[in-house]
Amino acid sequence: MLFIFCAMYPEAAPIISALGLKAVAEETVFRVFRSEDTVLAVIGMGKVSAASSVSYIISRYGTGDDRVLNAGICACPDRNAKGRIFIVNKLTDNDTGRDLYPDMVYETGLPEKPLVTFSRLVTAEDMEGTDFLYDMEGSAVFEAVNFFMGPDDIALLKVVSDAGDVSGLTAPVVSKLMEDVIDDIVRVTGIIRKEKETSDDEELKSLSEDLKCTEYMKNRLSEIYRYMKAEGIDIRALIDRELPVKDKKEGNEVIDDLLSHLR
Repeated sequence: MLFIFCAMYPEAAPIISALGLKAVAEETVFRVFRSEDTVLAVIGMGKVSAASSVSYIISRYGTGDDRVLNAGICACPDRNAKGRIFIVNKLTDNDTGRDLYPDMVYETGLPEKPLVTFSRLVTAEDMEGTDFLYDMEGSAVFEAVNFFMGPDDIALLKVVSDAGDVSGLTAPVVSKLMEDVIDDIVRVTGIIRKEKETSDDEELKSLSEDLKCTEYMKNRLSEIYRYMKAEGIDIRALIDRELPVKDKKEGNEVIDDLLSHLR
């Protein structure tokens, strides 16, 4: 599952439209929109709301084989940066001073910048003398996600909206900022999905080799692998001690044993 977390609905609206997501009517705690392989949630502003929302949504909708994209607006002292989109390469929690590092595994071609997360709206004075991005949720989202997955499973995209003055930052203005970079956001969601599929393909190839699979066995293994991934079952952990097998007969026996875990 690809999770997309936005603090405010005006940030999320262009993404919902571009990806064709539908509202989850039965979800009453948060505003949630989804498709077969994507869940977008509006998590609210601030670190406390972000952390609790992210934990709830991943616990409720996670498959055990998930990725996360945090997308939204931010402040930046560089007034010429307004409207530009960046991928975050480092996060700092302003309250704790803790530095956090997402693994930059996605080749997006987007410019990179560090992000500092405050518990309040940032002023021009707070940003003076820096060249960072500033928001109110990023570090909390990252830390909450890390309870469920690794730093290589999350990407953060930030669109510069202001330089410390939010007086003119209305909902339509926020949505327009996101709409202007929606092609980049959608492109990154595709990169994240492709990276996930590539990782799965490499794991399947490795398992097939260790099990001495014929083409028929590969097809059986692939079906079992996809199902176990969806159920959050670590297939490698179940059979690692038996690998590599001596021949395809032993490989078939291991695959039969895997099937028994699904019954």
